[in-house]
Amino acid sequence: MKNIFSILTIFLLISCSKNDSPDITLSHDFYENSKIELQNNSEVITKKINDGDNIVFSYNLINGGNSSMLDSGYNEYIVFEISSELENFSYSNAELLNQKVLYNSSCVLCTPSSDIIIEKGTISGTKIDYLTWQISINISFTKNGKSISKDTNTTFLNAIRHSI
Repeated sequence: MKNIFSILTIFLLISCSKNDSPDITLSHDFYENSKIELQNNSEVITKKINDGDNIVFSYNLINGGNSSMLDSGYNEYIVFEISSELENFSYSNAELLNQKVLYNSSCVLCTPSSDIIIEKGTISGTKIDYLTWQISINISFTKNGKSISKDTNTTFLNAIRHSI
């Protein structure tokens, strides 16, 4: 009986020490010589990043979720583009349409949704050097009838760093 109790205690300790915290990955990248192309597929707007003459900025949050819960993963992104000739910028409200500011989020078991074209808020940035931009994003929009705001002020890194 003591052996069974000892074995159960060990299993209990091992199972309690398991880390069930979500695995969150955040990336803030920019891509030179790129552009955003919008694709309309029967009421769903999606983006595609292709070669072009602009700089495309991409904020991505990936929450891997809790490994013990099937439907716990989540991700979201914000993308936009600017002219490659700029070293600083600030766009607000209707000006955001020209920069193709898009937001989307999804979860593991959710139906894919259309990218949301952002028309409210401000996005500004300053080029620090070849590898770095300081970007401030403060946007708001409605998704599924719910008002949502996203706000970040962070450093975006040149995606070329991944291949160096």
